[in-house]
Amino acid sequence: MKQLSKPLKLTAAVVALSTVFATGAYAGSQLEEIRAYLNNGLKLKIDGAAWEPKLSDGTPVRPITYDGSTYLPVRAVSEALNVAVNYDEATDTVLLGERSEGVPISAEKYDLWLFSQTREPSKTSYNGVEYKELFHTTAINGLPNITLNPNKKYQKLVLEIGATEDSFEVVVTSGDVELAAKKLTKADGLTKMEVDIGGAEKVKVEIKAPPLNKGAAIILPTSYYK
Repeated sequence: MKQLSKPLKLTAAVVALSTVFATGAYAGSQLEEIRAYLNNGLKLKIDGAAWEPKLSDGTPVRPITYDGSTYLPVRAVSEALNVAVNYDEATDTVLLGERSEGVPISAEKYDLWLFSQTREPSKTSYNGVEYKELFHTTAINGLPNITLNPNKKYQKLVLEIGATEDSFEVVVTSGDVELAAKKLTKADGLTKMEVDIGGAEKVKVEIKAPPLNKGAAIILPTSYYK
């Protein structure tokens, strides 16, 4: 293959995961030294458009060629394809895409607008079920919203949400992009709304209702990421 620079001594782990995680993550006994090449001539395209892998600070990263295969940084590729990526240091595992176990939205940072996080018994009962805690709003005409911070670590968001009286629309966005929208009524009861959030750093969950609509919207803090 053309335009290969001089060989580099790298570990097998670093070849596949270079620039993705802290170097301390590789301080184990499973490392194996190899000789590989920085491939300066390889061009990359995603959906027909030219693409160059980069670090989070914008520094370009060159592909690595080893033993007939080309390796790219996992995080750069995953984020370009809107696939969630994270690293579990305890098990030395790279996590791509949807997780097998849910992570409560309350485990990550979030901001409330015209929502309250309450444990008041008068507000935590819904359709005859008592919940320990709820995100609750009666200001459904004021565009109440919750801004979540999945930080590109998760592939899906599963919202557990309900209306207490009149109907409203739930709209989920990431920046200017609408990810999902769903109309809910009291008759729907507690509804699970699954949204693909791969590659999203922040997600806004907003309630939209006609001016004269009444009632409240509730969201369970146990709504989760996957």
